[in-house]
Amino acid sequence: MKEARPGSPSKNQAQTEKPLTGTPAVGVAQEEETERDGLGGAETGVEARRSPGGRMDDEDDRGSEQKGYARHEDEVDSEGRGAHPQPGPRRRPERNRPGFERPLVRWARVIPRPDAQAFLHRFASASKSELHLHLEGAVPAATLVRLSSRSPRPIFPDVASVRARRRTLGSREAFFGFYRDICRQLRCPADYGLLARGLVARLARENVRWAEVYVSPAVVERIGLDWFDVREALDREFFEHEAKGRGRVRVLLDFVRHWGPASASRVLDLQAERPWPRAVGFGLGGDETAFAARDFADVYRRGRKAGLFPVVHAGEWAGPESVADALRFLKPVRIAHGIRAVEDPALLRALARMGVVCDVCPTSNLSTGAVASGADHPLLRMLRAGVKVTLSTDDPGLFGTTLLGEFRRAASWGATGAELSRCVAVARQAAARTRSYSAM
Repeated sequence: MKEARPGSPSKNQAQTEKPLTGTPAVGVAQEEETERDGLGGAETGVEARRSPGGRMDDEDDRGSEQKGYARHEDEVDSEGRGAHPQPGPRRRPERNRPGFERPLVRWARVIPRPDAQAFLHRFASASKSELHLHLEGAVPAATLVRLSSRSPRPIFPDVASVRARRRTLGSREAFFGFYRDICRQLRCPADYGLLARGLVARLARENVRWAEVYVSPAVVERIGLDWFDVREALDREFFEHEAKGRGRVRVLLDFVRHWGPASASRVLDLQAERPWPRAVGFGLGGDETAFAARDFADVYRRGRKAGLFPVVHAGEWAGPESVADALRFLKPVRIAHGIRAVEDPALLRALARMGVVCDVCPTSNLSTGAVASGADHPLLRMLRAGVKVTLSTDDPGLFGTTLLGEFRRAASWGATGAELSRCVAVARQAAARTRSYSAM
């Protein structure tokens, strides 16, 4: 099958986009307006636990207004359950602003250190790199509603239903259920193009100049779509984003761990059949408790020989042995998450000594139940042990977060300005490593 040049939609894709060009579903217009204005309510909804500093405040519009705090739909509190306060201009009460959904939960008002605040002020408008980001998990709520609206009984009939689903998160099972329901809305290559369009719009809005995005051919084929058609739709959107000078997007081919080594090998077969220049690496996502790391050793050797950059999801839900086995059998250059390594001091020292980068996603860890509270999160212990850490959003559409929100969260847990700056520097170095990678 001949590939269409990026930017020139095929006849089939033009036809399949048609169902989404009608009147938006209920709530989509308000969601889009909310995103443009930077307004909105809390997106997750379990009552926040006591903050590391011990202070807890009820959500109160008047108190927020008096203290000059602003809230954004995609920003988070110190415990991962609602909107995180940040210094900002005085505004009229949120309950009187269009598109605002009053938060249903308590949130902790924690003031970062002055040096961390200074960092956040600079970082807000700075160019950024994001290395741990899944395509389907980045879907905006408005896009999810539009995709779902084609069903007689849509799972996500309006934006409120997406927000309500976010509030059910808190466990691995709830997370995988939400992710599966998102994938079930994808019916054609044009739907994937719509996901990519929403993703690059978010990257441009946040000034993310380098993004490494996990895309799973295994998921595409499990849905029943042709991988090469989907790849063409994705590449068109990524190409247009880059042509406008908004930054670069590279792809990590994602193996689904709980579908086994044969499924992972199939992904490499597809890449070997028709190499995608945009695909620079590969990773192992999904349920890390399903198969042992050693089961994928041959697949990882093959991927490295193909010149692809190796990454592994490990140490998220499984213990430190998951990280140790990944290092031993798969030899990744980076580990996605890796937070459970703090439970083994020798392993933590080994990570620091080897220079293996851990792409940590604080909001994700709280929303999936990998970590119970911000006070329990291993991020600061990893940083202070000398481990190289980057911060990312993982699945911002599911968790209602932004890259800036992740740094705000880390600051609210007590990260210093120097530690946050180090995360930025590590991300830039890791991005450079991706660009120059060659298998040893």
